[in-house]
Amino acid sequence: LFDEEYSRMAPLYDENVAPRFAPMAAHLLDWADVRPGERVLDIGCGTGNLALQAAHRVGGSPGRVVAIDLSYDVVQLATSKAEAAGLGNVRFEMMDARQILYRRESFDVVLSSFGLSPFTYVEATGEAYRLLADGGRFAFCEWTADMDPLSQAYAKALKERESKDPSETLVSLRDALAYTRDSDESAAFDDPERVRRMIEETGFRDVAADTITHATAFTDLDDYLRVRASFGYSERELRALTDEARRGLEKDMQAAAADLATDEGIEVPWRVHYFLGTK
Repeated sequence: LFDEEYSRMAPLYDENVAPRFAPMAAHLLDWADVRPGERVLDIGCGTGNLALQAAHRVGGSPGRVVAIDLSYDVVQLATSKAEAAGLGNVRFEMMDARQILYRRESFDVVLSSFGLSPFTYVEATGEAYRLLADGGRFAFCEWTADMDPLSQAYAKALKERESKDPSETLVSLRDALAYTRDSDESAAFDDPERVRRMIEETGFRDVAADTITHATAFTDLDDYLRVRASFGYSERELRALTDEARRGLEKDMQAAAADLATDEGIEVPWRVHYFLGTK
């Protein structure tokens, strides 16, 4: 269901969201020390933010990047972007992170930028270990459990005004999100120490974890809401609001936005966990 929503929103996501994740991708590449000539795998590649940056870093042969995702439309969009950029050293494939169809020790670096889920990250980490050559690095980043003030205000305002007559799809998405949020898997995934231990138990050594706050700029509240509306679940919730409810949501968010105001607009502190292990 989430993959279908991601496919549906791929063009808007790529336009409105992906550029704001570029600094996280760049930091992850630095964190993993990706170098020219290396073979890189990107798990849960989305529209290609991380993979395209990695392709520039590794250069030509033997440097190459393979990027996988379960969303067909996302893979197609990322492929088009690589072709437009003239990058012949990156390939996008539709593939499950739990069963990656490459031989062991095929890569020097395995990366993922917001591409793992609470229900797949243990198996994906095992696949990363299998696919890495000795001395290879596995690095990924994910959101912290604590939301920034504007996200908190948005979640509260939306919950208070959500449609009481949602579509069947929206009902299914609400149920899936509630299940994910309340699951033991999510609790483990939200705990950086548990994630770090899991990486070690897989066999990785010198495991490191760090948390970085990225100051993310928005021109105004409308700009922020455009980003929110580029995710499938959020877009459906916003579309289901009455005009009055939408105005009320924006009014409630204004106070939180005012506290984050700068001369250029709004600066939101996005906190991200980074993990790194060596085979």
